[in-house]
Amino acid sequence: MYKFNKNILVYLIFLLSGGVKAETINVVAPHWEDYTNIDGSGIYFELIKHVYSDELLSLDVTELPRAKNQFLHNKVDILIGVYKEELPQAYYSNWYLDTDAPVVAFYLQDNKSKINITLDFKNAYIAWMEGFNFEKLFEEKITPYIIKQRKTGFKLLIHKRIDYFIDYKDNITSEYLDLISFVTLIKGKKLYLAFQNNSKGIKLAEHYDKMMVKLRAEGKLELIFGKDYIPSGHKKFQLDIEQP
Repeated sequence: MYKFNKNILVYLIFLLSGGVKAETINVVAPHWEDYTNIDGSGIYFELIKHVYSDELLSLDVTELPRAKNQFLHNKVDILIGVYKEELPQAYYSNWYLDTDAPVVAFYLQDNKSKINITLDFKNAYIAWMEGFNFEKLFEEKITPYIIKQRKTGFKLLIHKRIDYFIDYKDNITSEYLDLISFVTLIKGKKLYLAFQNNSKGIKLAEHYDKMMVKLRAEGKLELIFGKDYIPSGHKKFQLDIEQP
């Protein structure tokens, strides 16, 4: 827990001046190791705690489909880590959350076929994690094998039960590096926080934009992201409210 300090006091005044009482901020996120850990640690949670008051935050970590469902039913104020097109009805800050890793198709290295998205994927057995809409990446209709755990996808590949496992490049673990290769399907996209499209959500989004400017200027943003700071793109990002 963070000590009560000037930043929190300013935030409380910000809420009160806008006609919104200092109430709990309900945040939900899919479980991403090192980013949104179940114990409340991780890069994205640390960022949220620096932007808002830790005392006001209620964090929930769950599976992606359930996280989206909670947001759609207005049970949470913020959903961590979505593409804008996933939830067009949400309200978004100008400043994004992170730049996602490229989406790739993992395959066994003993697969000697030339990688051609249109031809190789047409009759292939393909799997990806529940909650992801990777079918949009293919020209032909894909009927994937949906799995709940990432390790299941890699095991299916190793045992030749599938031809491709679609996931993010950074998610391969060291034990599979010598066995599995990949082809890039799409370069990294911007991930956002989704805010409810109401007065509270809009104020939270505006505050996020202002605090991201402050955190970067103070060097805290770089400390939070660590080695992921440069890949995130935050160092070069320009925002209108940064200008005098």
